[in-house]
Amino acid sequence: NNCSKELSQIVDSISEAGYDPYMQILGYLRTNDDAYITRTGNARNTIKLIDRSVLEEYVNNIFSSSQK
Repeated sequence: NNCSKELSQIVDSISEAGYDPYMQILGYLRTNDDAYITRTGNARNTIKLIDRSVLEEYVNNIFSSSQK
């Protein structure tokens, strides 16, 4: 679907900018501060179009897989 494509682009942009996508998206979700998201690749504007539940699912999936 479109959301996962956009989320993949955001994750790639955050990585490209030298940051950890998990930590940056988690920070964004906790504070609602878009400064956590890089402007690289238009990620900061794009993330505003993605439903929070999709972002939360991404963060939860990474957290769950790191606990195994």
